[in-house]
Amino acid sequence: MQRFVSNRMEVLAANLAAHLMEDPPDPMEPEIIVVQSRGMERWLSMEMAKWAGIASNTRFLFPASLMTRILRPVSPLSPDEDPWKPDTLRWACFEALASLPDSPDSGAVARYMGDDPLKRFQLADMLADLFDQYLMFRPDRVLAWEKGEEDHFQARLWRMLHENIEVPHRVTLLQQSETSLKKAKLPRRIPIFGVSALPPLYLDFLEQLSERLDIRWYLLDPCQEYWGEVRCEAFWEQSAFRAEEEGLELKDLHAEKGHPLLASLGRTGQDFFRRLAGMKGEELRHALEPGMDTLLHRLQSRILSLDILPSDLSSEEVLENDDSISIHRCHGPMREMEVLRDQILRLFSEENSPKPRDILVMFPDVGTYAPYIDAVFSRLLPDGRRIPYSISERPLSMESSLAGLLMRVLQLMDSRFGASEVFDLMEAEPVSKKFGLDEEGLDRIRSWLVDTRIRWGLDAAFKEAMDLPGQPSQTWRFGLDRMLLGMAMEDEGDIPQNGGILPHDAMGPEAAETLNSLLFFMDRLTTFYEKIKVDRSPGEWMDLIWELSQGLFHENADNTEEFFGLRLLLDSFVEETRLGNLKEKLSFPMMRSVLGQRLEKPGQGGLILSGGITFCAMVPMRCIPFSVVCLCGMNDGAFPRSRPRPAFDIMQQEPRPGDRSSRDDDRYLFLETLLSARDKLLITCTGFRPEDDQPLPPSVLVQELLDAVTRDEGESPPNLLQNHPMQPFSSKLFMESLPKPGKPFSFHPPFRDIAEAFYGKKDPEKNIFQDGELETETENNTIFFEDLIRFYEDPSAFFLKRILGISLERDDEAPEDRENFTLNGLNTYIIKDAMCKAFLEGRDKAVVLERLEAEGRIPMGSPGLNLMHDLIVQSGALVSLIRETPGEAVLEQEPFVLELESLKLEGSLPLIHGDAEKKWRPGQFREKHILAAWLHFLVRRAMGMELDLYLVGEKEKEKGKPKGLDCKVFMASELSRHDAMNHLEYLTGLYINSHSRPLAFFPAVSKVWINEVSKKTIPENLEETLQEAWEGGGFNGHAKSTAADLILWRGRNPFEDPFAETAEAIWLPILELLKENKS
Repeated sequence: MQRFVSNRMEVLAANLAAHLMEDPPDPMEPEIIVVQSRGMERWLSMEMAKWAGIASNTRFLFPASLMTRILRPVSPLSPDEDPWKPDTLRWACFEALASLPDSPDSGAVARYMGDDPLKRFQLADMLADLFDQYLMFRPDRVLAWEKGEEDHFQARLWRMLHENIEVPHRVTLLQQSETSLKKAKLPRRIPIFGVSALPPLYLDFLEQLSERLDIRWYLLDPCQEYWGEVRCEAFWEQSAFRAEEEGLELKDLHAEKGHPLLASLGRTGQDFFRRLAGMKGEELRHALEPGMDTLLHRLQSRILSLDILPSDLSSEEVLENDDSISIHRCHGPMREMEVLRDQILRLFSEENSPKPRDILVMFPDVGTYAPYIDAVFSRLLPDGRRIPYSISERPLSMESSLAGLLMRVLQLMDSRFGASEVFDLMEAEPVSKKFGLDEEGLDRIRSWLVDTRIRWGLDAAFKEAMDLPGQPSQTWRFGLDRMLLGMAMEDEGDIPQNGGILPHDAMGPEAAETLNSLLFFMDRLTTFYEKIKVDRSPGEWMDLIWELSQGLFHENADNTEEFFGLRLLLDSFVEETRLGNLKEKLSFPMMRSVLGQRLEKPGQGGLILSGGITFCAMVPMRCIPFSVVCLCGMNDGAFPRSRPRPAFDIMQQEPRPGDRSSRDDDRYLFLETLLSARDKLLITCTGFRPEDDQPLPPSVLVQELLDAVTRDEGESPPNLLQNHPMQPFSSKLFMESLPKPGKPFSFHPPFRDIAEAFYGKKDPEKNIFQDGELETETENNTIFFEDLIRFYEDPSAFFLKRILGISLERDDEAPEDRENFTLNGLNTYIIKDAMCKAFLEGRDKAVVLERLEAEGRIPMGSPGLNLMHDLIVQSGALVSLIRETPGEAVLEQEPFVLELESLKLEGSLPLIHGDAEKKWRPGQFREKHILAAWLHFLVRRAMGMELDLYLVGEKEKEKGKPKGLDCKVFMASELSRHDAMNHLEYLTGLYINSHSRPLAFFPAVSKVWINEVSKKTIPENLEETLQEAWEGGGFNGHAKSTAADLILWRGRNPFEDPFAETAEAIWLPILELLKENKS
């Protein structure tokens, strides 16, 4: 046995290649090389090809696979079909726990599991992982259990497993190795490459194996000196205090001092090298001095030499522009990725720049950062190209869109079938394509869900199963029935027929195909939902899920590989349970939990060293050298990772030297990462809270690195720690013409444009619209009355839409999941409007309520009944006032043409036979409603009609008081026909002029101004009052300006002339004539 040790992985690879070329293997026999990660396998293959010209017929094995292949060569199971592997062993534990024999602690175990199979499986999963650790680190304890020693539940469970599983486990195989090795066909040699640590079980096996064949270790060692007894500063401080108490000298402690990072981070390596030192064989060392030219190389050299370096090597010139180690504090994961991209682009812009394949980016949790990686690195560069990259070891649910979708479907089965959840699933591309739904079809379905008020629940029985009232309203069955009936017949406004179902609005034949797709989709979900109520065997479950996947997801050339991967995933689940000898049927919640657990494991996509930047997880044994190594997400608590172990873990209760610790493994991984970076080490973390910009500490390992570098150099290098602004378009990022080390910057041109827009010099008089008048089309001497009304309801919106073609219509509403227990303003208006009309027509309120119930408008439960009672009372009071008020309120219209001085006004008015007209609404008459009524009144007076106009509605609700009623009137006798014509001439003139220039008239804000100046004493804070009305503020905070006002008048003062003149000319005549109805 030989051990070849170096601080450079490239040196180890070169020596391995030289060794293999000196003594070429039999071309018919594969060369076996032991590694501990797939990434190392890929890198080593490429290095061997570089040295030998080709790398072929090489079989890379993990230590466990090597041991199984050699010691169990004639087993009917393949080496990968080991029933003692944790994924398989958990099913055997699951079965055994159901009949666990009595033991002193079995009662506590039974109470924990209860009758819940899912809890039993979770316990079995933990135990399988522990038993796997015991086999490697406590083989003596396992053998003692098999002899009947100890009586706790783990020992009894192990004995049951040992009896039930016929295949011997690794400890038994090692006991029988003397015989097995004699019979086994062994290779001539086995190189072991890049291994950072091995359990005692494998070391014992390899030591036995070395007696029969040539074994060579190729090991990465951060230090060229012996450092097995190096201790950290905390040890020395405690030891000095203890030595003083006991009268000892520090030299009597048999410990050494060394670099603080080596002592703090290297415990795993210390244990491993100490164990190797006790094994047979010679050790050859070949250290390669990193140099002292950069901060990174100086750190690596100090670790290599055990911190034995001259003290005069510090140089300010080296540190001034050096950023070979840089730590970047950002405001969250998104900013970390944006900063990382800019740093990488800066490296690409320098001389002797690295290639994308020379950059490795690692994360404690790559799944969390994967969406941010895609969002940032998929951006185009200024020349139209993209930075090539791949993401490795993401959870399978993120790597495969089908796997993620499948998990969403399975989670939906245990939910309330909320409308938004189901619709989001339907919008997924594989689902929408499967059912032939394009954007138009999805928009149509979205509007149907909103209109039919589907909220949640498949049907009334679904709600009853959840111990809730079985009301069909707002369920999927309720909404789909309305859609189907709407396809067959029109809603004529009558009482709901057909079992209380009200047809949806006429849908038209073009919607038939979309509705058919929706029905098929819901049928697939409801059919699966019914089938999951029965426990099934793993094979039956996987067949059912595969059938569901084929029924829901569209398969094409782009996702065939994903379908294949999904099938393999389901088959592997069945194979695990077969090897675990599972006989029990599984419930749906348990099956979904197990499948979800598998989908959270790393997938196989995004190979390391695929030609672009590699993004991957931080896992032990990944000490592959790269020119640039980046560590992202190095936040406090994120790394080293905390993996809590159960209280009954024997290794935790009785620790031994050489035991593995996840925190120690992560610490050693960090040390290996420091050694793997050849030119740059870049670290990012969330160093500030985005909410309030408060500083956050980085990972404790990053802080140790900062402290060590500061200690080594005597001061903190200027470019070591860099703070970045929260926004990617901050002006701080564009202050330098060329990027410089240590200075924040951005390479993304759109962010530069935004920064210039925000922080650049601005002309305060510059408007977003031109100041001059627009050219108008050929004059039209006819104005339509409807356009005139729409204009005065919101002049700014009319200008944007009619003149500039800018529509501010609201987007389609999104489906909601919560049923209504209250009413918003719109639904309150609709319900009161329906009740008032019914009461005026003499219909019974029960009829109205039945129809509103069929429309799904009535809130659920007792709150809904109370609300409806209040609305009935309010509507009854309003109807009483409407009936008492003189005048007619009719829908029938008669056309009119009114000749003004230079144009015609065309439109229609309600056909009134009496001497008065009344308009009513179940709400307030706001400014726009009053303006519309004023225009109706003016037209009738200009045409010589002596008709009074009554306005009946509600008053604005005052705090602590019920809503009051309001009735106002325009008296015809108080306005002459001549004055009415003059008012119309002025209003139509403003309308004509507004086609070339926006009108400074804002109905609600202008009325605020009139109300203030009409007071006996004009308030001193008039300008402040107007500004509050415009922007919102004061007690209620509501702005009286519209969205169109804010857009059209942005950058201008809306209250400059002719604002006041226009407000007076329009509102003063209205307020003078509009009187309270005292009759």
